Amino acid sequence: MMQKKKERKIQTLIFDNELYCTKRKIRHFIKCNNYKILTYKRDPIRRYKKEFRVRQREPCKFNKKTFRNIKIKKGVTAITGYLK
Repeated sequence: MMQKKKERKIQTLIFDNELYCTKRKIRHFIKCNNYKILTYKRDPIRRYKKEFRVRQREPCKFNKKTFRNIKIKKGVTAITGYLK
């Protein structure tokens, strides 16, 4: 019996404040690239000193030891991992 290979899923998107300085630009990027914004959160785009973060899935659904950062494009990084 063949075993399915697990696929990495995106947990969070991270946007550099210098290139994506407004939430409007971030929403545009997300919409144009078929990502999603969790709608149950009051403000799904969180601002920090040097970055914005947008969760794609809850971290509790992931195996914590599998988290990795990957660069999607200039100014955009994703935290990926394997689901439990």
